[in-house]
Amino acid sequence: AHLYHNPPIPSEFTEGIMYSELDPIPFPQPLPELPNTGKCFWKFDKIQRVLMADFSSSVKSNDEFAIDPRDEQFFLRMLERNDITLVSEGFVSAKAMDPEVWKLQHMQNVLGEEYY
Repeated sequence: AHLYHNPPIPSEFTEGIMYSELDPIPFPQPLPELPNTGKCFWKFDKIQRVLMADFSSSVKSNDEFAIDPRDEQFFLRMLERNDITLVSEGFVSAKAMDPEVWKLQHMQNVLGEEYY
């Protein structure tokens, strides 16, 4: 089923895709070794296929965010994968976040009437 983007729908003209025509979904490639920089803590749930990245330790004492290049490269490589869910924490400091940008009125002003 993963190979058919717009499969033929059964109708009077076609039977559609038969079960016998569907190849099984291939097994995902294993993840590379998780970086161990001390600036980001990585955890992978093999059953749910969820990769957690906690960047909270990447904040310096002066509240400046400094990501290790190895963590950044790994994070970007994992974003390209379609076989895992990547969840990150610590990219945005609560002190630096303006609560006004999360209000519905601001979203309507920026996005208009269509939300995605």
